Amino acid sequence: SFIVPYNATIEKVCFRSEIAQNGDLSFRVLEASDATEVPGTLIYRKETTVDIADDVYQELDMTSPGIGSDYAPLTKGRAYIFYLSTPSNSLDTNITMVFKWDITS
Repeated sequence: SFIVPYNATIEKVCFRSEIAQNGDLSFRVLEASDATEVPGTLIYRKETTVDIADDVYQELDMTSPGIGSDYAPLTKGRAYIFYLSTPSNSLDTNITMVFKWDITS
């Protein structure tokens, strides 16, 4: 987990996995507010279906989540954990997340 230094949104999540993926993929954001040690409150969940070959760039749509708001707003000072579940064991996987920080917060 990590602590967010400013209010922010997650603008982009992309990944590549060593193994081809075909089925349901889930991206989740869990949060811990003040006085809570472990992020356990689900604030964002986006489910999607993928059918991609191995080692192919995949970008997640961060709009219209099943839980939460578009682009997963994050609150300054809270701790977060990010969870990505692929349809099958992805083996070597590279993930990049792009944040939009509000440095005035």
